[in-house]
Amino acid sequence: MNINKEKWQVIINPISGLKKSKQAWTTIKASLEQEIDFNESYTEYAHHAVAMVSDALKNNFKSILCIGGDGTLHDVVNGVMNQNIYEPKEIKIAFYSCGTGNDWQRTNVVNTSIESFISRFKAQQYLSHDVGKIACFKNGQDYIHYFINMAGVGFDAFVVQNMSEKTTGRFSYLIGMIQSLFKYNHILLNIESEERSLACKSYTSIIALNKFAGGGMKLAPDAVNNDGLFDVVIVKDLSIPKVLLNTNKMYSGKYTMLEKVESFQTKKLKVTVLDNPENTYTQAEGELIGTGPFEFECLHEAVRILI
Repeated sequence: MNINKEKWQVIINPISGLKKSKQAWTTIKASLEQEIDFNESYTEYAHHAVAMVSDALKNNFKSILCIGGDGTLHDVVNGVMNQNIYEPKEIKIAFYSCGTGNDWQRTNVVNTSIESFISRFKAQQYLSHDVGKIACFKNGQDYIHYFINMAGVGFDAFVVQNMSEKTTGRFSYLIGMIQSLFKYNHILLNIESEERSLACKSYTSIIALNKFAGGGMKLAPDAVNNDGLFDVVIVKDLSIPKVLLNTNKMYSGKYTMLEKVESFQTKKLKVTVLDNPENTYTQAEGELIGTGPFEFECLHEAVRILI
């Protein structure tokens, strides 16, 4: 596909991957600046990329190249989904992943080198990717949010809620998980979909489009991100010793075979917290979103992402 004369908005998160993103963009820019027109901008605060996408579309930039971590892609997707200038599928999204977790690329990219990304960018082949929609409450108001990788209710959101901002690096989620484990109380949930209805005490509930989260944990080993369905994994009331003994299985994906783990697929899911709902959050891509009740909907092939 000819990319000459296309206008690209480039969004760089300068602190992603321990500040490796600036260096990555320097290399990518040197290879592409003779072939595309681009406007480059650096995020300056949390979720700045959402506003950047809105501004870019208002200025007729329908192609977005983002360089950063999973949170940067998360914000770009929310910017695309929250605007009403173009249909989301009309907008191209290219993503060079250089964060600390890089979970989206673990499912979708075999060769993660900059050289491979440049070759893929020039080839301009796109995946029609599902998007998750969350309806919940934030500050007492109805709230809609979108995700591209994985959301969760329960322990994973509790970990995000309690993680120190100083905890960085590939194993930050694992460290936060261990630190949070002895503070966490299982929650009583009512989970409803067309395929399944259950009430249970839950350690965590995963709603996934892709396979990985938490810096390499294979939490949804069978997920396919364009089949129009969430892979839902309900981990029931596992004891602390069993969690610790089976942590390695969260990286291999084999934890889904444990007796107290239930998996199914669905397009829509409602999760109601039956105890302490005002302090129980959902998270997506490592960001706290809001409190319940939660309604999740899989929007089939809602965006296009370079693959």
